[in-house]
Amino acid sequence: MNYKIATAFNETLLQHSTFHLLTEFKENWEPSIEFHCYYYDVDLANYSLPKAKNIFYHNLLEMEEFKENPCVEEAADMLEVINGLCHIYGISMVSVIDVSTIKRAERGSFNEGVVLEEVKK
Repeated sequence: MNYKIATAFNETLLQHSTFHLLTEFKENWEPSIEFHCYYYDVDLANYSLPKAKNIFYHNLLEMEEFKENPCVEEAADMLEVINGLCHIYGISMVSVIDVSTIKRAERGSFNEGVVLEEVKK
């Protein structure tokens, strides 16, 4: 069985507890367990974080970078975050795309400026 663990942190959490958690994970956990770390409001370049083949860092603010510099590379970074989350939770990207296509046909798309604000039953 494959295990995957996920956490999220900002700079305050990184300084308070996450750095210790990452160090413990690297030094004491089985290398077959994946640890996915989603971060926001922190520049990881300012820290020397533990690195291992089973520790993955994902920037939750990729969308901000895309807005500042709309390009294929930044769009690919956003897609990688979605891919990573789907992988962790066992969701097929093919299924995500299929459902997206169905929802687009039923409700319109963001390309058309359509935003669903509320659903009433």
